[in-house]
Formats: sequence, structure tokens, C-alpha cells
Amino acid sequence: MHEDPNQIHDYRLAREAVRSFGDDIVVAHYLVRQFFRSVDSGDIVGTESDFRITHTWQRRGETWQIITGMSGTLTGDD
Repeated sequence: MHEDPNQIHDYRLAREAVRSFGDDIVVAHYLVRQFFRSVDSGDIVGTESDFRITHTWQRRGETWQIITGMSGTLTGDD
């Protein structure tokens, strides 16, 4: 994902909102912040873009599956 072997690509995922539609459908919105960490110190040394993700989950029996989703990069106007 990058050329510098002294950096590790990392991210932070934050759930922003969740809404359920009955007992079997849930829509979840996340904010993702990407950044790079130093391999040696673990400190954040650079950032990339932030983006949002939306997933629609459906209960199927005893499990939940993502049935659709979308994402988009945040701009300074968001």
C-alpha cells in the first residue's frame, strides 16, 4: 500500500449510527480514518483520507450477513 518499509498502514473504525428495520435488517454507518504508523515507535507519522462506510445487514437464520454497502471519501465540506 506504500513504499516506505518503516511505516505500517493502520486505520480506526468508529460506528457513527445504527438503525434497525424490524428484527432482521440493520443499517450501520461507520467513519474510517486511515493513517501510517512508525514500525519502530508505533507513533502516527502520516495520514491518508477519511471515508464513510454504510453496510446493510440482514439476519439469515442464526447469523448476520452484509447484503449491500457503499463507501465514499470525505471532503473538507463533510
